[in-house]
Amino acid sequence: MDSDGDGLADAREREVGTDPTLPDSDDDGLTDESEVDQFDTDPLRLDTDGDSVNDSEEVTTHGTDPAVNDSDGDGLADGREVTSLRTEPTNPDTDGDGFADGAELSDLQYLNGSDPLRMDVFVEVDYVEGVQFKPGTRELVTRRYSEAPVTNPDGTNGISLHIIVDEEVPDVGTVDGQKVDKLQSEWFDRRGYGYHYAVAVKDVESDGNDVGGLAGHGPHGPWFVFNARGNYRGAASVFMHELGHSVGLSPSDYEGIDSRSVSLSKYPSTMNYNSGKYHTRYARKGPFDDWAHIAEQMDTPEMSAVNPGVNETRSN
Repeated sequence: MDSDGDGLADAREREVGTDPTLPDSDDDGLTDESEVDQFDTDPLRLDTDGDSVNDSEEVTTHGTDPAVNDSDGDGLADGREVTSLRTEPTNPDTDGDGFADGAELSDLQYLNGSDPLRMDVFVEVDYVEGVQFKPGTRELVTRRYSEAPVTNPDGTNGISLHIIVDEEVPDVGTVDGQKVDKLQSEWFDRRGYGYHYAVAVKDVESDGNDVGGLAGHGPHGPWFVFNARGNYRGAASVFMHELGHSVGLSPSDYEGIDSRSVSLSKYPSTMNYNSGKYHTRYARKGPFDDWAHIAEQMDTPEMSAVNPGVNETRSN
């Protein structure tokens, strides 16, 4: 017998403690049967997981799990995501920058300034003895990223680039990939926090040739180096080119990257070898849109040192 017609037999209702004369004993918008047999929620509680969103609203409005406090596992309770933060409770990385929402709202010093509703890129920069990472270089590249034609979940445009100038490292002479691997293994302080690693140097070599910069991936993650001895604008151009590789722009994505085969008028990007030594812009239209590629497929270094919900204190 099913007196209230909720699909749950009266005998079963007595077993679980629900009212056999009411199809929705806790009046949360879900029938007793659906709570017991479908959603594994408590038919006697409006909010089974205690996240401040009632069970029915989780199922019908937000698509979240009414039996799990943090449906996407980002370290933030569903209720907080939907009521105050405006982050997506079913997407652990609302802005798609590779950092979990909970990590971006943590009080971790290394991620200070991050925002779960705006894309962030973090770079640790060391510099060899006798080389200065000029403020103008940092300001120019940071501005270019802030002007990116990338629309964020909070409605703003741009990417927040955080360049942390860290410490002086030994001068190892002309730098190649092996030397960078060694420098990174000894001096990369923010490893495991989603940081890219860069070194400002005097001279760079690749396959026996002098070059302005070099990007690669070693045992400790991605890295890039750049000659910082000249004009700050020239250093900014090389920095932006190599950072472009680090965030995901590769010759395998488009023939114009690291090539002279496509004219600058067709592919107006600092990733194009036809660009001038002071060029500091990524392509935003044409046959390949650098910014769109970065926004959709950004490479973010590993975050093994970050627990998304650790020390959650900020309340953006």
